[in-house]
Amino acid sequence: MTRRRIFRVAGLILLGCMVCSPEIFAQILRGRVSDAATNEPLPAATVQIAGTYRGTITNNDGMYEIAVDDLPVDIVVRYIGFRTDTLTAHTLTPLEFRLEPVALEMEQLVVTEDDPAIWIMRQVIERKQIWRKQLNTFEAQAYSRYTFSNDSGIVAIVESAATTWWDQDRRLREEVTGSRSTGNVPLGDGEALPAASIMVNLYDDDVRISGHTLIGVTHPDALDRYVFTLEGMRRVDDVLVYDIAVEPKQNLTSAFVGSVSVIDGDFALIEARLRPGPAFLFPFPIQKYEVTYLQQFSDYDGEIWLPMDLRSNIIVELVSMEPLLSFPPFIIDMVSRFTDYQLNVELADSLFEGSYLQVDSSAVSSGESFQREGAIVPLTPKETVAYASIDSTHSLGEAYGPRGSLWDRAERLAEMEERRSSARGVFSFVTDLGFMPQAWYNRVDALHLGLGYKKGFGEILEVQAQGGFNTGQEGDARYSYQGSIRLDKDWFIDIGYRAENVPTYSSNSKSRLSNSGLMLLGQEDYFDYYRREGISFTGGYRIKRWRSATITGTYLHEKHSGLTGNVSYDLLGKSTLQRPNGAIQEGDLRTFTATLRIGREIPIKIGPSRHFESSIEISMPWSDISFRRYNLKAGGRITTFLQRRLLPATLDYGISVGLSSDGGRTLPPQRTFVVEGGTTVYHWGGSLYTLQGLPYQGNAIVFGHWEHNFRTLFFEILGLEWMTNKGYNVLVFGGHAFVREARPWGNKWIDHNELGVSLSGIFGVMRLDLAYRIGENQFYPAISVARIF
Repeated sequence: MTRRRIFRVAGLILLGCMVCSPEIFAQILRGRVSDAATNEPLPAATVQIAGTYRGTITNNDGMYEIAVDDLPVDIVVRYIGFRTDTLTAHTLTPLEFRLEPVALEMEQLVVTEDDPAIWIMRQVIERKQIWRKQLNTFEAQAYSRYTFSNDSGIVAIVESAATTWWDQDRRLREEVTGSRSTGNVPLGDGEALPAASIMVNLYDDDVRISGHTLIGVTHPDALDRYVFTLEGMRRVDDVLVYDIAVEPKQNLTSAFVGSVSVIDGDFALIEARLRPGPAFLFPFPIQKYEVTYLQQFSDYDGEIWLPMDLRSNIIVELVSMEPLLSFPPFIIDMVSRFTDYQLNVELADSLFEGSYLQVDSSAVSSGESFQREGAIVPLTPKETVAYASIDSTHSLGEAYGPRGSLWDRAERLAEMEERRSSARGVFSFVTDLGFMPQAWYNRVDALHLGLGYKKGFGEILEVQAQGGFNTGQEGDARYSYQGSIRLDKDWFIDIGYRAENVPTYSSNSKSRLSNSGLMLLGQEDYFDYYRREGISFTGGYRIKRWRSATITGTYLHEKHSGLTGNVSYDLLGKSTLQRPNGAIQEGDLRTFTATLRIGREIPIKIGPSRHFESSIEISMPWSDISFRRYNLKAGGRITTFLQRRLLPATLDYGISVGLSSDGGRTLPPQRTFVVEGGTTVYHWGGSLYTLQGLPYQGNAIVFGHWEHNFRTLFFEILGLEWMTNKGYNVLVFGGHAFVREARPWGNKWIDHNELGVSLSGIFGVMRLDLAYRIGENQFYPAISVARIF
């Protein structure tokens, strides 16, 4: 065979493959749908291949495109309020549909309720409960386009095509087979936005939107939650369609506002035009969050109604302080469509393993998925221009970044700071090596200066060392040093030695640094101090599957000795005489401590603090200091009402119980329990508002605190819309402490009870508190960080 004949045969084979393979040579039919009376485009008109479930929708300009396997083919176009039209495409020449409008009708409807819409929606709800039970699984092709904009125009576009599977027990999974975007969207290999998972179904009982769970208009309880009003009737061909207005009976209900269209006979939704109602609220710094939806439904297998598409518009605006600081609006226009439904098909278990979103990287890279699936909603002219003009130089950070004179000033300061970095080269070099300077001031150490070192080697080894000196002590107590070696993985071992001056109790509200600042401003030293020298051995294990629980055991062998000192210097020249340092029980301390910890307590209560900790410390028989110390701490959150909201009303609580058992002897002062209070101005979470100054110390404590956040409920009830929109919250709180104090003449139980109210959300981040101590007839004002979450 000659070379020419070989090339001729190969060419014929290749041409045959191209003709026979729809994946390589897809036939895309395009066209336009318009109003025959006005020639205006009809957006979201449904375009379907007759006799199949393959279809698409028109874009805002009435344009469509749909993949067809063979020609000729019959195309059916439907639009509510217009007569359905069917045309035959013999070629790929654009096929235009001009739909005839159907006159609005108001026909007599005989029902028993005051408003016919109630009877109609009852039929919709009851029939949905029947046909939903017949739907077990489905497979479909999905497409979504996200168009991101600000106040200047389009800044980015992302498109995704996917195969999606749904199971009534295992919910939805999807595999992205196609993805494309403007050049400034940094989607890496294996990354894509979902095409199906993001699409809400307005026919669902519960519709989840941005953290809220809205009650659907066809929920079994919808007649009790919504006001339905019949607005009018239209016809789709010869079938009557009811247009029904929707609004919640109470503004506090997480529900929709808008309208739905119900087809007569089947009594099913064929269109929904909805937006979240007044209860769709968000915390600081979100000032505005608006969402609107338009969705159409069609029947499959004769009686099962599923979404064909979804068009949504989202506008998010952050709090601005113009002209000092402002942010551009964040706008997302999304169009999605579902096609090629296959109902009640057998789905492999492997489809539901792993993440709900999978990406077929090879299919995405090939770029063939959009043509193979067809039914892509055409781009609008503005989107076409955006695709052609937006490249990697158009930064999303700049498009949505802050503006204003304050931000300009911050950027200039950042540039100046960067230029000064060379002057701090030595300091940066030291910190990069793992060194960190230390400094504090108190009435015992006076001024303490030191240097710490912390460095990791590999994945599990960490070495730590510290050293320093103070100006307030003499001899060995003038110097502090410690070091430890830690092996850390799921299990961990820590071996250390320390010789240092430390507070007799730890604090959730004050650190050594913050206490130093208060002392230098003339305030009383918050702590007492003692010296400890010795070794520690700690081992533990993290149980990650059990809410990140940690079990630890620690053995201590330390020598404890008291310290004296009464430095009273401050920057304001008050020279307030500080109290003498408290005495401790001196001697060798040898103890073993076992601890179970789940979660972690958060002292600054901007969000929930779910935690549990139980510990027991037992002195060894050969220890000079003998005691047993039991401690339990727990905290959590209970949702009380408004449970469908992103931020429901909540009750946060915490409890701390400390007990000792040592044959009648008291705990050493360096091991007593404490209940803390706030400062004269500021309050920390988990402490008593009306206890100011030094904490309670005792051999036993029972301390509980709680706080109920009503969110914006009271302002919504009172109709104070501006306070609701500002995100002001009302909170009621209380604290109750019982402490067994150790005194020379014996132990005595004291109690401390308080109640209070707070206004949270001032300037978005602050709250004002007013507490009343029961039994003292006195109020205590304070400020603290707002409860945002």
